[in-house]
Amino acid sequence: MRSCFLHIGTNKTGTTSLQVAFHGFEDAHLVCPDLGRPNQSVPLVNAFHSHPEDYRVNRRGGVSPSAVRAERGAVRAQLAKAIAGTGKDILLTGEGLSNALPAADVAGMRDWLHPHFDRIRVIAYLREPRSLLPSLLQQRLRSDGQVLRDPGLSVGYRRRLGGWLAALPREAVDLVQFHPDHLQDGDLLTDFSRRLGVAPPPGPAVHRKTALSAKAFAVLYLYRHARGRVRGTAEVAANEAVVDWLKRFGTTPLGLGPDFTEALLAGPEAEDIAWAEAALGAPFTPRALPHGARRFTSEADILDQGAALAGALRDWLRRRFPNASWPEADTLTLMDQLFAEAARASRG
Repeated sequence: MRSCFLHIGTNKTGTTSLQVAFHGFEDAHLVCPDLGRPNQSVPLVNAFHSHPEDYRVNRRGGVSPSAVRAERGAVRAQLAKAIAGTGKDILLTGEGLSNALPAADVAGMRDWLHPHFDRIRVIAYLREPRSLLPSLLQQRLRSDGQVLRDPGLSVGYRRRLGGWLAALPREAVDLVQFHPDHLQDGDLLTDFSRRLGVAPPPGPAVHRKTALSAKAFAVLYLYRHARGRVRGTAEVAANEAVVDWLKRFGTTPLGLGPDFTEALLAGPEAEDIAWAEAALGAPFTPRALPHGARRFTSEADILDQGAALAGALRDWLRRRFPNASWPEADTLTLMDQLFAEAARASRG
């Protein structure tokens, strides 16, 4: 029985580690086709989205519709060749399959794959919402400059998984809590490999993305709250540079206080969590906050902290960029100058 395994994330569940571990993987039973990068989200979404020119990654990158259409055909041809070239099981992996592919296109991808395989099997890990929320908030801020007033902050379990549960039989979708208590041998790579029916690949599999500290988060949040979201290709590049620099500002992890968290997870979010727990067949197992995390109690607390860090930010900037002149100024003025430095660097 030949299988196509679709690993679809979800957010903040070690997806990158698994993608790095299985990039170019092949053994006697399974192959992960090389689509040019460990994270196959962009090529797969471009191949199967009805309107890939609307995909956020393409819009942010300024990719032309004609280039997207060309990649669509090229990726489908590459996949068809990889599938026809072996009788082995196939692994495709990308969070974009859960967070960017509309339900109708999920069904379309299923129909495209179905003639080549005896079964299609989805593997999705789900992170507990109270530990997921700070990561989502930081991810939105880092990538798009979004703050709490902007729409879209959601754990989004149903949005990410509903299309796949509708398109495939329930037994074809493995939903797994991203928690040691629910992973085989308490290990993500071991759990994932066993679900694929292969031995874990050798070598290091852990790939941790560097998060912003609570300090860096607060100053960036204050800036975006005042100046607005990331707009345009040039600002995307400057924002990426600033975020990378700010990863070195402070070390205390980011956290959200319990009352703040529960307020953000009320209403529709609570309904979404209940839906996910029903799909899992069990309640989420809580995860502890990182040791020593700075727990913000409200948005006002974040903004106050960002403003109060002007002196610490100025001193850090003077050490980090000694050739620039950093004035005695408030946080917003310093961040304006930092973004100006990043814009000059990206142009030069």
